[in-house]
Amino acid sequence: MTSTTSHSKVIRKILFAIIWLVIWQVVSICVNNKILLAGPIEVFKSLMMLLGDSAFRLAVIASIGRICLGFLIGSLVGFVLAILSYRFTIIEEFFSPLVTVIKAVPVVSFIILVLIWSGPTVATVISSLVVFPIIFLNTLHGLKATDKKLLEMSLVYKSSFTDKLFYIYLPSIKPFLLSGVSLAAGMAWKSGIAAELIDQTTNSLGNGLYRSKINLLTSDLLAWTVATVLLAFVFEKLLLLLLSFIPGNSPGGKA
Repeated sequence: MTSTTSHSKVIRKILFAIIWLVIWQVVSICVNNKILLAGPIEVFKSLMMLLGDSAFRLAVIASIGRICLGFLIGSLVGFVLAILSYRFTIIEEFFSPLVTVIKAVPVVSFIILVLIWSGPTVATVISSLVVFPIIFLNTLHGLKATDKKLLEMSLVYKSSFTDKLFYIYLPSIKPFLLSGVSLAAGMAWKSGIAAELIDQTTNSLGNGLYRSKINLLTSDLLAWTVATVLLAFVFEKLLLLLLSFIPGNSPGGKA
């Protein structure tokens, strides 16, 4: 029964996606101006041409490296500080204003500031800044949601640190971490590509978008966008797949 329901959901998603592609193509035909709106057929052709271009492949690899590094740094810092904040309240109080500021300040403001400080590493720095508060807050909330009765029981039975980690803490933070990573992965790509575009970083997806825009190549612009969306989607799914091996249930909350 569950398998049938799952298959029907997949079929519906594919069907709806096809419907939206048809709508897009019809609107493109009605507009009849490829500069204003290129249709999915033109975008697909542009994407195929880009895939055969070595410069495009180099840009993809370079952007993946910058954004993945930024995501890793932001996640590690957020995760470690969340653990320390859970253990020591004063650390949470100390970093709380910083987290609030990072969440509130527009990404473009950070990009401009980081451009002055770090130059070519702007995409990595921006990705880290965007990811950090999401992972920090979700991990901290997960730790705070840990069942106090289970912790008391672990003290009574003198459970080892390993047992408490795998059977109490990890199952508690897993749903929050899954939620946080899902959000942070997409935000890392959006902010990282925006940083590359504003910085006009060579060998980058952001620079490809910029060049397409100034040359009024809308089909190329959308092809670069599609490539970015697909990479972000695969990146997110791979991360969630890795995190699914953590003990505990998958559904969870958000920060």
